[in-house]
Amino acid sequence: MAIFCRITTMKYHLFHIRFSFITSIGQILYAYD
Repeated sequence: MAIFCRITTMKYHLFHIRFSFITSIGQILYAYD
């Protein structure tokens, strides 16, 4: 159970990093537009 929880947490962190990365790129493009 702990391993499954760790994998789920890792996937969530990867998704969160990807989402914030896309958001920051969108803000940069919006600022330069």
